Amino acid sequence: MGNGYWGKTLRVNLSNRTVTTEVLPEQVCRDFLGGCGIAAKYIADEVDMGIDALSEGNKIVIATGPVNMINIAGAGRWEICALSPLTHMWGEANGGGFFGTKLKHTGFDVLIVEGKASTPVYLKIDDDEAQICDAGKYWGMDNIEVYDALQGDIGKEYSVISIGQAGEKLVPMACVCSEGAHGHAGRTGMGAVMGSKNLKAIAANGKKPQSVADEAKVKECINTVLNNIKNSGFYPDFHKYGQVGSIIPREAEGLLPIKNWKQGSWREGAAKIGTPAFNEALDVETRACAFCPMGCKRWVKVKDGKYAHVGPGAEYESVAMIGSALLVDDLKPISYANDLCNRYGVDTISVGGVIAMMFELYEDGVVSKEYLDGVEAAWGSGEALVALTKKIGLAEGVGKELGKGVAHMAKILGEKAQTAAVEVRGLEVPAHDPRAYFSMGLTYATSSRGACHLHGFSEAMELGVVIPEIGITEAVDRHSEEKKAQACAVFQDVAQLHNSMVWCFPLMFGDVPYSLQLEITNAITGWGLAPTEFLKVGERINVLQHIINLKRGLTRAQMKYPKRFTEVFEDGGAAGKVPDFEKMIDEYLKLRDWDENAVPSKKKLGELGLEKYL
Repeated sequence: MGNGYWGKTLRVNLSNRTVTTEVLPEQVCRDFLGGCGIAAKYIADEVDMGIDALSEGNKIVIATGPVNMINIAGAGRWEICALSPLTHMWGEANGGGFFGTKLKHTGFDVLIVEGKASTPVYLKIDDDEAQICDAGKYWGMDNIEVYDALQGDIGKEYSVISIGQAGEKLVPMACVCSEGAHGHAGRTGMGAVMGSKNLKAIAANGKKPQSVADEAKVKECINTVLNNIKNSGFYPDFHKYGQVGSIIPREAEGLLPIKNWKQGSWREGAAKIGTPAFNEALDVETRACAFCPMGCKRWVKVKDGKYAHVGPGAEYESVAMIGSALLVDDLKPISYANDLCNRYGVDTISVGGVIAMMFELYEDGVVSKEYLDGVEAAWGSGEALVALTKKIGLAEGVGKELGKGVAHMAKILGEKAQTAAVEVRGLEVPAHDPRAYFSMGLTYATSSRGACHLHGFSEAMELGVVIPEIGITEAVDRHSEEKKAQACAVFQDVAQLHNSMVWCFPLMFGDVPYSLQLEITNAITGWGLAPTEFLKVGERINVLQHIINLKRGLTRAQMKYPKRFTEVFEDGGAAGKVPDFEKMIDEYLKLRDWDENAVPSKKKLGELGLEKYL
């Protein structure tokens, strides 16, 4: 097409081992942009909403976007979508590394994987062609092992995404890793969907030159983004410390999950696991994704002892969920458990959430040491963290149940476990306590994939990010319900633009504003979209994903605020603060033009061109 798209979809049917190429219409690109947007379109059109997520009828859609076409910071990101085996609703995960740009430059905009292979396979995708290859020798390998082995066999120029043992064993919280666990598409169990299809890995090595509408403008935008990032106030510490640099300030604000969200303050513990302690204890080196100067990825080394390991290090969410949420203040077992999650391929947020639940229930006498296969799940125990992580990743013993998530454990353990189950629609809550930033609780309840901060980082508005072009003109008090419906809806739509371009959302804090995001998209595509037109694309994507959930059985009652967050802290940065959730969600539904059952109006569906889906 010459405007950031090739106009081609690659369809791979593993059941009959066929590979075909289809036309991707430009109007679909205009309406859904790419990434999770186009994926939602394909899944809504082609997948029976009544199926089990691990059945042969589920389809994996990996869709690139216009930004993956150019050599700009953040262009290596990628989206993988399917119905979720963890939440049983819309499933989506976003990973870093190099795969997004490598897949895009093969000449395909979208990859659809359907059916199920009779034996383990991997996909090898080069310019304008793909092969289904035998993966028998790689089955059973962890993510780092398969990355090294596959690159050794086919060449280091290939970017590889893969599953570890957790995906092979269909653990519902299994994730997909890129470049041997440099990046993770962590949430909603996409690794299990790959495993259900006997798909071990996908290797891509695109070399086709970029195809854009305005070469000169694209080059100018690339340079502007690079300069803005390097000159931003966000850059120095983020480059030096990565996401873990947020641990100490987030604890001070009351945002950090502590003791399964029961405790409001943990200053000494946060200092032990945050920075600079993290860099010093783990001998940190900096790593970066494609074309990015941020270098927020960590490479860690523990040279000796029972927690010895070398590899990609933990980020904020991981250190929080398998550290502070468990009161574990020793970085070595935290980092080792993170390394196990990397290798097995399991989501650290979900792993931390379900282990924190077990720690609480063990203290309360609801579960015993015997129930946990001899693990003494005491608060602060790094040994218990590591032991339970192994069981989850390998689906062994009690790990078979824990790997199904917090909501599942609450169901089988009964009423006494309900309060300790901190999740929304089956997805464990990420490391952002909504008592610290009220809008986040509303975002969790209304996100199309459940508790998720990357489906709308409304916290940004409470941190001072403004987007005047689309009505966000001032920061709002983080402990007020006012304007939170607006913040939630707008930032959800902006997030889906990031997830469909496909681009890296933290660049927002590196002086890459919405206006520049739009300028880049227009330079690549030549569409000349206005700010409100661009935002409408994000809304269309959100509403279509929401419709998929409605067809999977979503009710307004499930769009809930976890009970734990109605408890009031006595100390810390969120002391005494609990939002009026019902007020916020009522305003949200009205703003979205959804009825009291969270069903979009006919007028809204017509406005977005989605009438046929509901």
